[in-house]
This record gives sequence, structure tokens and C-alpha cells, in this order.
Amino acid sequence: MTRPARCASRTRSSARAQVRVLGGTPWTLKQRTQSGKRYWVREHIRIDGAKTDEYLGPVAALPDARVAELRAEIELARSLAAASADTTRALAASSASRTIRSASRSVR
Repeated sequence: MTRPARCASRTRSSARAQVRVLGGTPWTLKQRTQSGKRYWVREHIRIDGAKTDEYLGPVAALPDARVAELRAEIELARSLAAASADTTRALAASSASRTIRSASRSVR
């Protein structure tokens, strides 16, 4: 199996593990305080480039297990973004290599 194919296979496997697809950039989970009340938000950059916070709820109402799940989703999204970039680089390198080999054959 070629490097691009291995990269793509790993990316597909990871993508299947997602419970849901996170749009935009991988998020950051943050606590904010407003009027003395603490709450959780997911901060990210949307597909259109705008930075936004998604309200998740008061700190007291979000169990630690749910916070851990959200962090795992974010980590998986980051991993997928990195794997996708690796696959793209591997495909570009493979394509460039084929182009060079083809050009050298035609020169002969």
C-alpha cells in the first residue's frame, strides 16, 4: 500500500469513530464568567471565517464526564485535521514524483 493510501485509510478509520462532525476549525473548550456566573463554551472559527462561541451550559450543570467527552471530540477533530493534511501532502508528493518520472522518460 502506498503512503497516500495508508494516510487516507487511517483518516477514514478515524472519521468513522466520530459521533458527529465538528464544522470549522477544531474547537477549544473554555470557561467564561458573566455577571458572576461561570459557564462552558466551545470556541472555534466557523467555516466562513468568523470566530464564535457555542454555549454549552453552566459549569455546575455540565458533569465532568460530559466535559471529558467534549474534549475527546475536540481531540479527534484535531487528529482528523492533521491526518487530512498529511494525506494531502503525501498525495502531492506522490503526484510530483510521478510527474518527474514521466518527464524524465519523455526526455529520453
